[in-house]
Amino acid sequence: MASQGSSSIEIENSDSHLVTSVRGMIDALPPISPDHCIYRAPQSVRQLKEKFYAPQKVSIGPLHHGKENLLPMEEQKLRYLSTFLDRSQLSLEDCISFVRGLEQRVRNCYVESVNLSSDEFVKMILVDSSFVIEVIGRTNLKEDITDYLNKNISLVDVVRDDMVLLENQIPHFAIAGLFNLAFPDHPKTGELSFITPPDMVNLVTIPTARDLQEVGLSIRKGSSSNKLDIQYAEGVLTIPQFGVNDDSEFVLRNLIAFEICHCQYSYIIDYVFFMGTLMDTAQDVDILVQNEVLENSLMDRSSVATLFHNLTSQVLWSPCNYYYHGLCQEINEYCKVSWNKWKAILKRDYFSTPWRIVATVAAVILLVLTLIQTVCSVISILH
Repeated sequence: MASQGSSSIEIENSDSHLVTSVRGMIDALPPISPDHCIYRAPQSVRQLKEKFYAPQKVSIGPLHHGKENLLPMEEQKLRYLSTFLDRSQLSLEDCISFVRGLEQRVRNCYVESVNLSSDEFVKMILVDSSFVIEVIGRTNLKEDITDYLNKNISLVDVVRDDMVLLENQIPHFAIAGLFNLAFPDHPKTGELSFITPPDMVNLVTIPTARDLQEVGLSIRKGSSSNKLDIQYAEGVLTIPQFGVNDDSEFVLRNLIAFEICHCQYSYIIDYVFFMGTLMDTAQDVDILVQNEVLENSLMDRSSVATLFHNLTSQVLWSPCNYYYHGLCQEINEYCKVSWNKWKAILKRDYFSTPWRIVATVAAVILLVLTLIQTVCSVISILH
């Protein structure tokens, strides 16, 4: 009996060490911050094309900071900081003090813990923020400054691509705050919108652009500056113009990754899916281009449709929350009405050009005259 009691005590002592160990691990966990807004791309989307999520030339923020292939740009970032200080007339002390005041708030924006000392973190945020401001100032504002980037247009494009990556970010409030501190009298031109987090806009399918045209539904260019503001009313589908170029997949993949990580609703995913349903072939793309809904800068038209389909191929979505659910239902109801299709056929085959209208009217008149002549002949025979 004594030996059993001794064993029980030993087990309890052993468990107490385990409890202490697990409790220590739990207590050491960093708090979950409601400010989290900068993530790594989920593996489910990252595995498709790694190059769309990793910077090629420059690191912005801590997630790729210090990587060997990005170190050559560190010297240039320091040169841009020097120019930023000269142009703003701010002292380096003022800038460091400002960023130091934001340090904890900025750290809270990253889902991953940032293993940098306070000084290293503040230095990185200051250098990277001033670099972003200078790049925007020298390219977006078309300033006549001959420098390292402006001498190499292809490098500018790569750097700007790196600056929109999901994982290569500094919180907007830090960059905007530093900009406003440096240039308090600068007019609000909106140029910093290049780095402003976008307003992030599941599944009802609709016919393709060609099929919609065949049932008489008109597709027109919308005037809204909000690309997600797609409207439908009385047989007219209105879509704001979207420019497709070499950077489109790059930008959209990172917006989708951000939305998956951070947002409750999937506005961007829904938009990409909706546009994808309109395009199945190069002919569908042509219709959207002709109606100025798409501005296609890609050589291959069919690649535009492929782009939109591939973007959502590995993405989970919910039909219950589909942003365009009601709109798609209205479009499908329109397509079910047979008369709409017959009207479209009449318009296409008989009234599409002035000559066809004349020919159709002449044929109708001839038919009526023939009918009258036939009736008169029958009447004369009967009498």
